[in-house]
Amino acid sequence: PKTVLYYEDDVKLALYPNSVGAFCYYHKDVIDKVGVFDPIFKNAWEHVEHSYQCYKNGFCPEFWWFPDIWESWLYLEDIENCITESTISHTPEWHLNYNIGAEHYKKKHGHYPTGAPQVDIDTVVKTLKKIKKEHAK
Repeated sequence: PKTVLYYEDDVKLALYPNSVGAFCYYHKDVIDKVGVFDPIFKNAWEHVEHSYQCYKNGFCPEFWWFPDIWESWLYLEDIENCITESTISHTPEWHLNYNIGAEHYKKKHGHYPTGAPQVDIDTVVKTLKKIKKEHAK
């Protein structure tokens, strides 16, 4: 992780610089406000763009600070050779979808997925405190 934040009761929150994989649980409030994946994105950028929408709507910290449970690798694992042997990402159709998705993302947000603004850890901590205040029970 990029950093780990420590909370009471030995709770740890890992923050990563990239959105790796696409395994998420969503609270109903997130789906009600943000919606589901934009159907224009097809196997490229959909989870990245949805995460950005979640940030913009106050449900997660800023881009480049992707939260994950501590030691998630103990519960989930990569599929061996999933990148090198992908049946999706090595096709011309996927590359077309990738480019279409990147342009659609830019049209929606004013920048490409990799152009999201950088913020420091102090900003992220303030955002997380606000999220806790607004959504924790």
